Amino acid sequence: MTRRTAPFLAAVALLATALAPPAATAAPVTQFTDVPDTYPFVGAIAWMADEGITTGYDNGNGTFSFRPSDPVLREQISAFLYRYQWRNDGDQYPGPSGFTDVAENHRFKHHIQWMAAYGITTGYDNGNGTKSFRPSAPVLREQVAAFFYRYVGMSGYTPPATSPFVDVPTTHTFYREIAWAEHYGIARGYDNGNGTFSFRPSQPVLREQAAAFMFRMDQLFVS
Repeated sequence: MTRRTAPFLAAVALLATALAPPAATAAPVTQFTDVPDTYPFVGAIAWMADEGITTGYDNGNGTFSFRPSDPVLREQISAFLYRYQWRNDGDQYPGPSGFTDVAENHRFKHHIQWMAAYGITTGYDNGNGTKSFRPSAPVLREQVAAFFYRYVGMSGYTPPATSPFVDVPTTHTFYREIAWAEHYGIARGYDNGNGTFSFRPSQPVLREQAAAFMFRMDQLFVS
């Protein structure tokens, strides 16, 4: 598996089309006790496990669970993206984290620092010249759209004049990123049942949703 470098991702992204990604073809997840073979996101979750992006939670009896309905924390999404980028190569960032709430011994310090170094995250302005990351806070759907957009390197994307989601106006801070995610089928939103869709930008991303988003991104821009 080759590394995902920023120039490579940007070049591939420019060639991508708006076609929906192919359906997941990974083998059924048998290593997670709470993800049966019939689970809707079984393919994407299996892919994450097979690629070493997630190890799940140790049940303490030799088995593991994925907790698909749990929200993803900001520190966890940093780990997912970091592992996706480097796999077993393990690139390191030995310097300071750059965030006041990410200690030098924080277990995800390198992952978070990597995101900051590549401009994938900017953190939160503390108002005194410092920034925080809020690693234990749930990552929101709008934030994941922004993280993935920056990771792929789609800075030149022009969003449509009309929003694809009724709850994301074109003036939304992350409108470009959310519209991009919808355009390429990475995040498909929620069917309102009346011909419209909502994105629910301020809701936390669930672990099963993060698996689906990452799988679709990989299929479109990297595979």
